[in-house]
Amino acid sequence: IDSDAVTFTRGVVFTTDPVSPAVRLQDSDVSFYETLVRGSDGVLGEDLQNDAGPGVVLDGGTLFLADTVVEGGDGAPGLPPFAPCADGGDGGHGIHLLGAAPTVYVYDSFVFGGSADAPSGPPCVPGTPGSAFQIDAGQVVTIPGAARSLRAVSPVHEENSVFVSLRGQPFDAAAAIFSLAPEKLLLFPFPGELLVQPPFGVVALTTLDEFGLGSTFVPLGALPPGVEAATVHVQGLFLDTGGQGHVGSASATTILDASI
Repeated sequence: IDSDAVTFTRGVVFTTDPVSPAVRLQDSDVSFYETLVRGSDGVLGEDLQNDAGPGVVLDGGTLFLADTVVEGGDGAPGLPPFAPCADGGDGGHGIHLLGAAPTVYVYDSFVFGGSADAPSGPPCVPGTPGSAFQIDAGQVVTIPGAARSLRAVSPVHEENSVFVSLRGQPFDAAAAIFSLAPEKLLLFPFPGELLVQPPFGVVALTTLDEFGLGSTFVPLGALPPGVEAATVHVQGLFLDTGGQGHVGSASATTILDASI
């Protein structure tokens, strides 16, 4: 990926290409929310390809993780008939930072290196486990706190209601901001990013229960005349019981004309 601003939400990103990262970022500004990212596993028995790939290679730029897991792949064992033997495969690093001053922001997320495997026998040696971070340049910044989440059903017809589900901390008061355009603005040291472009509307939603969960229906109006569909970008806002505000993940909801 080589882009000014990309946000991934709620998915799985992986590769089966040997010794390859799931994601390679070049001077980009990328975020992952509620996503699993995993590098390639080693290929069984192939001495030159039984090493695993990293989860992410960040070559310059910025990576923001929220409620996300990044894993290096697992190395594969060395097997005959390689002479005199085959080394065990190395595990992949979780995130490899290199290039021009890359920065990783880790917010309520986990990064793991992959496991190594055994050689086919002596005198060959086991592989080396991957590390969570291989830092050749740049920095890793850990942001304290618990991530919040908003999900809105899509698509939905005009003049109906959209179902919104929320996850945060017990008894958070939840609201949402919405706009016709996305945004990507890091709010550090405030935890999170602004993902909805101003100017935006605000709607109160609900108070989360004792498990930090909640849901509600939000009524929708009619689309303007002649408009068959519109996409609305929605992001959660949360106020905890101590009076601290938080931003959550975002959703994109497509509103369809009633005739479609």
